[in-house]
Amino acid sequence: MVQPSIDKFAKSQGYETAEYLCEWRGFKCYEPILAEGEMSFVGLPLLILEDNEGNIRMSTPEEAMQQIDESG
Repeated sequence: MVQPSIDKFAKSQGYETAEYLCEWRGFKCYEPILAEGEMSFVGLPLLILEDNEGNIRMSTPEEAMQQIDESG
């Protein structure tokens, strides 16, 4: 289970929940999940990013692609 603040942010963006992925460029990265237990393809990948001060935001598509490139 992720922090309540991340889960609340995910829900405010239309997702059911989020799952922690990794640390990247000073951010905690979370995968937003539309429906738990189901595979969902909805376009470009996006991440939920949390900085060291607890600020939470959605990634840009460019950030999400950079994170994928650098993690793979």
